[in-house]
Amino acid sequence: MGTVIPMENIIENKNATGGLQGGPSGSSDDIINDVVPDGQPLNVSPLHKAWQLIGFFRRIFIYLSLNALAELGLLNLPDWARVIFKCLPIISLIVFVFRQFNSFRRLWINKYGLLVFISLIFSLTADACLVFKQIEAVFLIGIVCFIISHALYMFAFGWTPFKSRLLVRSFIAAGLVYYSVYIPSPNGTRVSLAQRSLVLKIGGGIYAAVVFSMQWRAWARVSYQDLQNGRWYEFLGAIGASLFVLSDIILVVDLFKFIIYGGDYAILVFYYLGQMLIALSVLDGKDIKWPRVGDTESGCKACCASPKACITTSPGIIAKWIFD
Repeated sequence: MGTVIPMENIIENKNATGGLQGGPSGSSDDIINDVVPDGQPLNVSPLHKAWQLIGFFRRIFIYLSLNALAELGLLNLPDWARVIFKCLPIISLIVFVFRQFNSFRRLWINKYGLLVFISLIFSLTADACLVFKQIEAVFLIGIVCFIISHALYMFAFGWTPFKSRLLVRSFIAAGLVYYSVYIPSPNGTRVSLAQRSLVLKIGGGIYAAVVFSMQWRAWARVSYQDLQNGRWYEFLGAIGASLFVLSDIILVVDLFKFIIYGGDYAILVFYYLGQMLIALSVLDGKDIKWPRVGDTESGCKACCASPKACITTSPGIIAKWIFD
């Protein structure tokens, strides 16, 4: 862990030398290395972090706009261009996660940040493969990359507390989704999973198990007590995981069950938002000023009849009721 220099010492050093000096070289990197503890995100204001994601939303808008123009026949968008524009938002998130640590050394020793960072890279590869989803071999490569991505998220979220009831619910949901896309479609608009290759059937089963296990681990680490104390970053990761799962459900239904008009846009919107929330969860909870339940400074009591009413209308109690 780096040594924390008291702020008054830095100010005195600056006044004496005419600039910030963190070491013999006097470089700003030395100051950062001393002030910021190793393996922790840099202490940057939440507003500054929000500005870092503007490029992410801009790239989503560009890709969706180009995709819409291509579907209307107003633009010829080749597959290689589609791959580039589809992957740009995830590249923005990869850069965002890295910027929270500002060096590979700090990222390397922060297990959660490192696993999220690597998972985003595998998601990036999968995104490129799914552009060619009509080619089964390439589609399978994308599925494998997403399985690895979900597994990395699962390990990042950790294994305590276990929450066995939530695990049972997750596997029931996974089985229902797999069965729904396995049986033949009544209207015959899509080729069901039962009519596909054995490799795809097995891969689909593994994928369903892994993706719902990832959602189980994401919600298992959400603590209602932390939500009451204003620490919401685990909750952000859990919401992001659920949006990721929702995106995958729409994808497999559209591929193996029936055509979902506008499904491609719903898949992308939920997927990008889910990845963004998981990326935001790498931020230290102490660095974000969330309103606490019953906190007079946040105006919580002003809009509720009582602190008890505030608690019962909190998203935290809803999550506690559903997932505990």
